[in-house]
Amino acid sequence: MIINKKLSIAVADAYPLITSAMINEISKVSRLSPVFFANTGEELVKKVSENNKSLDVLLTDYNFSLGGNDDGYRLIKKICDSGKVKNIFIFSDMKDTLTLNQLMGLPLAGIISKRDDLQLALKTIANQCSSIYKKNTCYLSPAIQDVFSNLKMNAAPTSLTPREFEVIKLYAEGMRLKEIASRLKRSVGTVAVHKYNAMKKMNFSSNAQLIDFARQAGIYCL
Repeated sequence: MIINKKLSIAVADAYPLITSAMINEISKVSRLSPVFFANTGEELVKKVSENNKSLDVLLTDYNFSLGGNDDGYRLIKKICDSGKVKNIFIFSDMKDTLTLNQLMGLPLAGIISKRDDLQLALKTIANQCSSIYKKNTCYLSPAIQDVFSNLKMNAAPTSLTPREFEVIKLYAEGMRLKEIASRLKRSVGTVAVHKYNAMKKMNFSSNAQLIDFARQAGIYCL
């Protein structure tokens, strides 16, 4: 059953042209009412915090390359933990299944690719968020589903901790444990433990398996 009421929605992306296009498309969906837009992570956190009422929908990118300290997983988790947004949808062009799996461990309403038809995606959002029968699963758009279906190996588990995930990703990108330790300001031993625990969770017994998975998952490897 669908409830015919206006849903408040905010959009966030690092590029003003994209947010402008998103607002324009939202105006064509009668059940969605735009409240604000943001172009940095800091701006998004501030506007969510200052908004008097909880948002029905937030459609936001994952990476804000121009956005400063609030970015990536930490940004999305902070928004989730705020309790001020009922339905959070990631809107990104990422093809990295490690990151996608990590995000799916958060209470997200869905993940939508920028390669999807935006108007169709917005109508899906309106229908899903207007239904009295809420789904507990994270909606994956057709293009995001394709990312997983094109991956020959099993996707990485969502049980990786944020630090394990960060270590694995940096290692897959070509950094040595000593370099990762320096980047994260941790000891080499601590970084090695994070890497070991992550590989154990993914049932990898060799670095070659990890690198092979990273290539298939869309992570750039040197």
